[in-house]
Amino acid sequence: MSTATESLTDDRDHRIDSVIYEFLSAIDRGESPNPAEWVTRHPELAPDLEEHFRDLDALGLLETRVGDYILLNRLGKGGEGMVFRARHRLDGNVVALKRVIVGAGIDQDACLRILEEARAIATLRHPNIITIFFSGEDHDVWYYTMELMGGGSLKDHIPEYRANPRKAVEMLEQVARGMHHAHSEGILHLDLKPENVLVDDEGRPRISDFGLAKRRRIRDETDVSAEACSPCDETSIHAVQERLALPRSQMRGTVPYMSPEMASEQTLVITPAADIYGLGAILYAMLTGRPPFLGDTIGETLIKVVHDNPLPPRDLNPKVNRELQAVCLMCLHKDPTRRYGSADALANDLGRWLRGEPTQAGGPTVGKHIQFWIRRNPIRVAAVCLAVVVLWLVGVAGSLPELQAANREEAARLAREVNDKLLMIQRAITLSAQDKGLIKSLRLLKDRPDKLQQLQRALDTFLAKTAEDYDFRFTGTKPLYNLYVLDMKGKLLADTNKDSLEWIGKDFDQRDYLVGLSGLERDAVYVSRVYCAVKDRHYKIAVSRRILDGPECLAVLAVNVAVGSRLVDLNMRDEPPDARLVSPMDWSYWWRHVPPPRRRAPYVVAMDRTYHNAPNADFEPVWLSPEQVPQMPLFERNPNLHDAVDLFRDGAVTNYHRVGATPLVVVLRHPYPWPFSWVLATNIWRSAVPVLVLLAFVPVLLVVVVRRAALPLPGTGPVRPAKGESRG
Repeated sequence: MSTATESLTDDRDHRIDSVIYEFLSAIDRGESPNPAEWVTRHPELAPDLEEHFRDLDALGLLETRVGDYILLNRLGKGGEGMVFRARHRLDGNVVALKRVIVGAGIDQDACLRILEEARAIATLRHPNIITIFFSGEDHDVWYYTMELMGGGSLKDHIPEYRANPRKAVEMLEQVARGMHHAHSEGILHLDLKPENVLVDDEGRPRISDFGLAKRRRIRDETDVSAEACSPCDETSIHAVQERLALPRSQMRGTVPYMSPEMASEQTLVITPAADIYGLGAILYAMLTGRPPFLGDTIGETLIKVVHDNPLPPRDLNPKVNRELQAVCLMCLHKDPTRRYGSADALANDLGRWLRGEPTQAGGPTVGKHIQFWIRRNPIRVAAVCLAVVVLWLVGVAGSLPELQAANREEAARLAREVNDKLLMIQRAITLSAQDKGLIKSLRLLKDRPDKLQQLQRALDTFLAKTAEDYDFRFTGTKPLYNLYVLDMKGKLLADTNKDSLEWIGKDFDQRDYLVGLSGLERDAVYVSRVYCAVKDRHYKIAVSRRILDGPECLAVLAVNVAVGSRLVDLNMRDEPPDARLVSPMDWSYWWRHVPPPRRRAPYVVAMDRTYHNAPNADFEPVWLSPEQVPQMPLFERNPNLHDAVDLFRDGAVTNYHRVGATPLVVVLRHPYPWPFSWVLATNIWRSAVPVLVLLAFVPVLLVVVVRRAALPLPGTGPVRPAKGESRG
């Protein structure tokens, strides 16, 4: 072999040895070099390097070891070191190993402090704090091992939490319980963020990466309950623990999640309130998908953390209700004393939100407690409402017979009142018909027809004096009424109404006050139907009686009562609203009206509270059809019918009561209470099946309404307090 060839071989061997030495040095430094990458870096040496790496692998020299742990793969990197998935060399347990190498920007004193904090955290035993197994040093590589989490971190699940705020609150409540345990042991985290809360295989959050954690000396070892730790309570953790003075040069952490007191002062006075802020920042990120403050640069973000207020979470996620927003913003208050007094107080308030109770942050009131209780218990509320509705329906149904009886008595009373007023008029006209002077004048008129003009003046004088003596106030405004005399054939002889003089001598033998009187006894008094007078077009009722001279009938004396709201001293405005005096209509002489009347319904309201007191030519009464008063034809066909009733027409009970022996009938309607008025008015009562379906639908409707009202709340089901929750 030539000298040149030997020289090239020696140079190649030297280069191979150099590459292998560097590779092994990297392993000794605690790094995890990849043989394939080193082969790729030196393609000219690839065959020899591959052979050497196979030999090293066979000897077990390619494994990166830290103490008794073999590093399998890197999980992540932080500001103070890297985290690996590692396996114990002897028992084979797989853990997460965090190592810190002296010289990587960290001196040995810093490593000792980190290990001291790791040993302190290792004393924490809580289901929501990651467990540290071991800490030590190997060839200037400081490390500690902890549980390996298989569910990633909260950051990996933020879209899920944003879509489901309840899930976010359930996770953060557990994180707050874990932080309260750490605080009670005198340890602050100071770097809480979604990446530092891992999720185990069971979906439970575990606080990790206490790399910035600080231990404080506790003055009072007595635990402080959440309920005692109100934001400004002197017994809170702010008061019972000594504060930690941290130079600004040692300020570390993640700026978007850093508390204002850590981001501002030259000398930081740190209390658990800093971690309360961190918990609130995590909740904010879970609810909105972003940290509370985020600028283009670190400096801009720090300024926002110190001086700005975060945008309300509801503005970024409408699924967040006001109570949860109040909890989140209370954690993020600039003033540490205005935040929750402890992590336990925060956890308890989150528990209240989960149970659908008013939170301390939202300002609980009696009204809120009642409102939230109703929304938490929709089934109970529906059951109570249904019971109330059923009892009310039963009570209302039980009162229906009493209502019917009361309406019948009221109709009978009003009929007696009207009859009493008509009897007063009847007695007056009876006395007038028995006047000797009137009888003498009518006898003379019958015997001496040629004296008609002289006798008419005498009749006019008599009627005027009689009207003045009676002075009945029928309507309250003149013309009050008028008296008139007709002969037995219906010819008008005299009238107190001076506007009716042109009708003297005219024949009115078809009027009901004459036809009805003809069928009665000689000395009877008759109350007519309502008619429209041809003389003045007023709607009236006539009361008529024969004028007798022994066995002979000389004439008929009649008095008119105008349709209106009053009869003597009876005022319909003082009666029940649906009370009316109804009369059949006398349509005789309707063709003499000027202009001719329009034929309306067969029944007319004679007295009603809506009428004006004074009738006039333009007055139009209320007309009723047989469908509106279906019992009225029975009274016309049967003069002896005294009363009748419609029990279930149009959702009301309607009683009919005849006024004495007249054709007039009092109609009194009284609506049933709701819902019977609606059911009966729509005739649903005629079919039992729709009624049963309606009653069965009531509780379902109540449940749906209450549940819909409860939707804005976080939930309605009971949530048991987490282990260790302080109730206060």
